Amino acid sequence: NLQGSKISIRRDHIYQDAFEQVLKSPLTHFLSIRFIDVHGKMEQGVGRGVNLEFINCFIKEAFSKEKLLFKETQSGTNALYPNPDVFKVVPDALQHYYVIGKLLGSCILSKIQICAPICKFVMKEIFCANYRPSVSDLAEMDPELFQNLMALKDANPEDVSNYDLDFTYSIGKDDQTVELIENGANIQVTKENRLFYIEKIAQLKLSRGMERQLQAIKEGVQATIPLHW
Repeated sequence: NLQGSKISIRRDHIYQDAFEQVLKSPLTHFLSIRFIDVHGKMEQGVGRGVNLEFINCFIKEAFSKEKLLFKETQSGTNALYPNPDVFKVVPDALQHYYVIGKLLGSCILSKIQICAPICKFVMKEIFCANYRPSVSDLAEMDPELFQNLMALKDANPEDVSNYDLDFTYSIGKDDQTVELIENGANIQVTKENRLFYIEKIAQLKLSRGMERQLQAIKEGVQATIPLHW
């Protein structure tokens, strides 16, 4: 039988207490939450309802703009992905992502539904073995770039060379130029290699600056349940 991992949480410090306790706890079991009220007294309520209240309060704060752990896509769907610049503002960010992963795993184990608008490509990265980002995943994160790449894909083959593109891409707030392949600055995009160019941009956009964050979430989930489930 799986017994609950008993965790006491102060109502006015839900995220802080959960972060500190879940980070240290093996959390290989179902959650069993006890709330401590604002006067420091243990509340009587226990069970699934309390666990559900806790996890939704935690998830709401974890994915909030104020926490700076996640960013909204440009698609207007409010879908979220790990903040590529998080380490500039949250030095111990990987620990936060790890705890989020552990609690996501616990929700799956306990069959608790949560409201967290996580991007589909993030879920694929966490739960799908051998997942590779694709152009279709880019539609959710950056629809404008997706449309531009589709226009290149559907362009008249004879016009592609006139676009004066090479295998580089500018990314980030500082528009850092990155080579998509070795010596990419000296390789022109042609009608023959444009699909490869599109694929490389999608892979870059959907992974650059997020690798460590996604890995920490995945490790958190794996600490609770085996991903091969």
